[in-house]
Amino acid sequence: MPATDPARLQTLLRLRLGLAAATLLVPLGCAGLGGRNAGRLDGLAERGVRAEALVTAISDGGTFYRYEAGGAVHEWNVKRADAPYDLGARFPVTVLPEVPSFSRPGTDRAAFADQAASTRRFVGALAVGVFAAGLGLLALVQRDLQRARSGTPPAPVTLESYRRRLRWTGAALAVPVAGITAFHALDAQKDGESLIPVALGLGLALVIVGGILGRGYQVGPAAAGAWAAKLGRWVVPLAVAVAALRLLVALLGG
Repeated sequence: MPATDPARLQTLLRLRLGLAAATLLVPLGCAGLGGRNAGRLDGLAERGVRAEALVTAISDGGTFYRYEAGGAVHEWNVKRADAPYDLGARFPVTVLPEVPSFSRPGTDRAAFADQAASTRRFVGALAVGVFAAGLGLLALVQRDLQRARSGTPPAPVTLESYRRRLRWTGAALAVPVAGITAFHALDAQKDGESLIPVALGLGLALVIVGGILGRGYQVGPAAAGAWAAKLGRWVVPLAVAVAALRLLVALLGG
């Protein structure tokens, strides 16, 4: 019987543990944050109170406003399409009584309920997609782990098999990119907004993903490990920092 490779076993076990944790925690985190936001929108629809807001600043994509509620002054910003008012203008907003820092322009309770339902649909689809992708990766790692335990050596990586994996990776990444782009395009169309930002976002995603896969296609399997490690030293800390910042904003921003 072929001997097992302890180092390979340990690597696969750590990879399986990390993937299992991510497969469970990332969808739960998405569902938790999205569910909280949807619950607050439902709260606006059910028991929101009216307040008067003042436009304090305007940018190309947003309206910044200030209002008083719960004995304090709060500031927030929304898309220009949601509050297309001039600088210094006053307009009505609906405030959540138990979280007065959470508000939305207007007083249309049915619109708030629609936004809550839309948020739940998007977050649910995102959580299911991440969970399904995690299960697929876990199945591949489990297959390799079983082979390692039986002493079966890993299949040799040829240039063609390496490039075939890159093509499959590109196809797999295209699915969530297309889904997210379609969601934002439909949202922009419903709000009467320009599709140019959506197209720019899609172009940026294609450039990033295409550039990484294209570079991997060029360097070949022999140099792929060193190149991926070099890329990871920059990408992973940046991704963690951005994710932590977005989580902090979501938790403290109301």
